[in-house]
Amino acid sequence: MRTVRASIAGCVVALLAGSGVAAAHQANTQSVAGFSTNPAPEGTPVALKATVTFTGTFGGGPATGHGPLQVAGQPVVGDSVNFQILTLAGSGVECGTAGASYSGLGHGTTNAAGVATLATPFDTTGLGGSTIGFRVLHPTGGPSGPHRWAQSTSECANLEITRGDPFPDGTLSYTQGYYGSSPDGEASVESLLDADTCEAIASALGSLDVAPATDCTEQGSRAALAYLLTGPVGPGPERPRGFLPSGFAPGHNLVAQLATLLLNLNYGAIAAEGEYPLEGGYYLNVDAVQDLVDGAPAGWVDPILATGGELGTCVDASPLDDVCDGGTVTFSGVGEEAAALDAAGTTVDELVAAAFAFLGSGLATTDLHGVDLDAGDLTALIGLVNESYDEGEPTGFVAAFDAD
Repeated sequence: MRTVRASIAGCVVALLAGSGVAAAHQANTQSVAGFSTNPAPEGTPVALKATVTFTGTFGGGPATGHGPLQVAGQPVVGDSVNFQILTLAGSGVECGTAGASYSGLGHGTTNAAGVATLATPFDTTGLGGSTIGFRVLHPTGGPSGPHRWAQSTSECANLEITRGDPFPDGTLSYTQGYYGSSPDGEASVESLLDADTCEAIASALGSLDVAPATDCTEQGSRAALAYLLTGPVGPGPERPRGFLPSGFAPGHNLVAQLATLLLNLNYGAIAAEGEYPLEGGYYLNVDAVQDLVDGAPAGWVDPILATGGELGTCVDASPLDDVCDGGTVTFSGVGEEAAALDAAGTTVDELVAAAFAFLGSGLATTDLHGVDLDAGDLTALIGLVNESYDEGEPTGFVAAFDAD
């Protein structure tokens, strides 16, 4: 009896195998996450993409009792794909970040090439300098029955978001209005406010009695300071005005320029490889220079010509090389002070220290290398530093070496 039952069972297995029922298994798939642009400049919308293919040969067609023949590498067509972002405390983080988890962004449907695209591009505004991980999930899909297409999850893929407004040599600095007028100004400022920079700016604001009570070791306090400096994120005439563009009252412009410079100097803390932010050890300069930082830009820059008359005027008639002709320079009042500071080998850090000394003294002027500077002088000089490489157009007023 046992032999008969065993034989019957064997015949059933063989019969089912021949019919394709016993051979039922899902067609394995592979999912890969990708991007329309990577690295992506800050502010560039990035399309999130997924490519789904089969990883083996399955089926054989209805004649064999199986689903359609699927060949390794063949695209999975017409199936749904879910897109996910890796986050920690509500912010996107790079692959491998401890404690991070995935959040859903939406789904797309694979086309004839097996590629799905998320309908809404990922917004990189305010995310310059970030690296954020994404993955895609292909749920079980395809025709119903025993030969459905198997689920697959991609490896985490990093999207690198580069900062906007780079200098020709990769350095970073912004004019006074940038942080206040940019739609993502508040987020940018908050990202640059480490404890030291926060305390320095709060101290400068304190000289005007407009500083909030700030514990710069607390992220919430730094966020509040960023709000004070810029106002809320977003454009529009009805948004509360931030401090950075020009302060809250006449006479605040020096502190607004100083706060902007402190933020610019702090870019070194978050600079990516190959970027050369403005540094405190760089020199004030009124001479024509070719190599501002490590061989850039490719050509001469003359601060007298490039600053639009702020430092003075000159003639460039021969040979029209964007350099003042010898003996033709006429300095403005600030230009004379800048030239004296240049001759003394003055650095950006020394100018910042002079500004703080002035704010704390209650006096009408402060001395820097024998040059008496009042509020207007300091405002103009710090403004020239902030503008020295802005918008990719170097003025040459700041150089990495003493050009004299």
